[in-house]
Amino acid sequence: MQNKEPTLLERLLIELGIDTNDAEKVSLVDNCLWQAGEYIKNKRSLSYVEKKYESIQFQIALRLWNIRGVEGEIYHMENGITRQYSKDGVIADLMCKVLPRAIVGD
Repeated sequence: MQNKEPTLLERLLIELGIDTNDAEKVSLVDNCLWQAGEYIKNKRSLSYVEKKYESIQFQIALRLWNIRGVEGEIYHMENGITRQYSKDGVIADLMCKVLPRAIVGD
């Protein structure tokens, strides 16, 4: 009997230390994974995420999870109240690794 390879969601839950019984957090992490997949599918003009981009989908989902609550804040000062926000949702560097798909013909 072969061991089943963990899904991206299972890997993310392990990385984030989230118990699979915590339905609310599992749903939120799954949503981050879905969003990450949508970014990649849109850039690739496909209806699925290719295997070679799954690690990037994982990394994007992880970043989306980590910015929850600060909504793209990349710099923060406390008493002087200085905040700086990313214009791209902090994933531009990862999205540069996803190549647009060339469509040949009419």
